[in-house]
Amino acid sequence: MAYSVVVCGVAAFVVVLPPYFVNGWRRRRKSAEQLAAMAALEPAYRRKFVPVHRLGVGYVVVVLLLVFFTVQSPMVSYTKVSRGSWVALGVITIALVLCFFLMLLPLPWLGAMEGSADEEPVRANEAEDEDGCGKGVDPATNTIVPNMPEKERAALPDGVTNASDGDVDVPRDFRYGGTVWDNLKRLDIWLIFMCQSVMGVIVVYNASAISVALTGPKRSQQTSALYTAFLGVSSSVGRMSMGMFKAFVQRQLPNNRRYMVTLALPLSPLLAAIAGVLLLTLPGEAILFPYIIVYFEEGVLAAVGAVMFPSLFANDHAVYYNVGFLTALFSVVGCNSFLFSYVVDANHASLGFGPKEECSVAECVHLPLIVATCVAAVGAPLSFVVHIHCSRFVRKVRREMKEMN
Repeated sequence: MAYSVVVCGVAAFVVVLPPYFVNGWRRRRKSAEQLAAMAALEPAYRRKFVPVHRLGVGYVVVVLLLVFFTVQSPMVSYTKVSRGSWVALGVITIALVLCFFLMLLPLPWLGAMEGSADEEPVRANEAEDEDGCGKGVDPATNTIVPNMPEKERAALPDGVTNASDGDVDVPRDFRYGGTVWDNLKRLDIWLIFMCQSVMGVIVVYNASAISVALTGPKRSQQTSALYTAFLGVSSSVGRMSMGMFKAFVQRQLPNNRRYMVTLALPLSPLLAAIAGVLLLTLPGEAILFPYIIVYFEEGVLAAVGAVMFPSLFANDHAVYYNVGFLTALFSVVGCNSFLFSYVVDANHASLGFGPKEECSVAECVHLPLIVATCVAAVGAPLSFVVHIHCSRFVRKVRREMKEMN
């Protein structure tokens, strides 16, 4: 917790917003011409994609780290490792982490500028214009229509993102416009908050207690290390999978886009429901399999929380993300502190276990797992409802924009 606070505090001072983002601090002592020049940079940023080679380097490093930690953790736990081997493993770990900086190398193969910095933005914009024409970008697929007369803007359906995004001709799906208060009146955002799975909260924060209750004996240190390796890899793969799915959605032709990012919304609660059923039915010796599913689901859920709000709403992404974080916080306090802890303590006392004994009977954790499984099972169709609403909204606006054009 302290580490997170320190990192966030430092990031608040060193993370730089893009130049087109004009907040109150940047607006001070600037003329209207300067502000307009800053806002004019938005199209260049909005239409820029990460070079595939540069992104591929990052994925290769992540895969190497996953493989290394998956092999290293059980090897260290089940074998006797000398001090020299410990040092070697530490050096390899540091070297692999530092490999992320390879993504920053100014190489043409990685998409770096080949000419002078002054000429590159012009050439980049020209190249993007040609690329957009070559792909057959349909004007009806753009987020907004630049230079649209007020009469035509008024003809847009309610909730369509408008000039608040800037006059940026970007081939992306339409998003809900309006203020935070306007969108809080929508059913979709509340359904998203309701779908914050409690299964992951209960299992992640009480993995040891659930394991003892379902298997009986306490896990050894070697087994715990093996579990940690597999579960960490599972969570990372879940995050990467969601990132790759979003990249796949963005790579589709904007005038023939069949899938939307919101299609991933039901995945997390569906996986949580499956894991809950497995925890309740499988023998304790097979507990690792549902644990892997839960941690994969938590990785997907974390990635969904990061990409979903910018994909659904045109403005105030940080506000929605923080509200979603508070929802997860309430889930931790409510489900972990009250649902799980209270029920387990009550069963612990009723079954006659001593103060220093752990509850080694499956009955101790059955009720929290059943409740979490039911909540996740309800959350999956509710998430799909959000996807249906958003898909209909996008198709409706595309159709009306085509008619206007």
